[in-house]
Amino acid sequence: MLIFPDQTDLGRRMSHLAFLKRLTPEERFAIRQAQRTDIVVEDGMDMLAKAAFVDLDDEDLLRVLGYLVLQGLLASGRVTAILTAAVQLDELP
Repeated sequence: MLIFPDQTDLGRRMSHLAFLKRLTPEERFAIRQAQRTDIVVEDGMDMLAKAAFVDLDDEDLLRVLGYLVLQGLLASGRVTAILTAAVQLDELP
């Protein structure tokens, strides 16, 4: 069992599954559907899947999320909520 002296700040890295769970099922379905016809969405999600972990401050992630907003797959307010919620212990990679 890991013990953190200050569990209020666990950093900005999380597991892939934890990141995807921050999306609603409808958002995940729309993104998955878009991957079939939009190479930029496909590439962005593939790069995300191949990373060792998700860093919420990573510029490539921010670009992908921005593109998803432009394509109408995510609302900008949702991106803000996803990125600003504190990483929880069960979300760590």
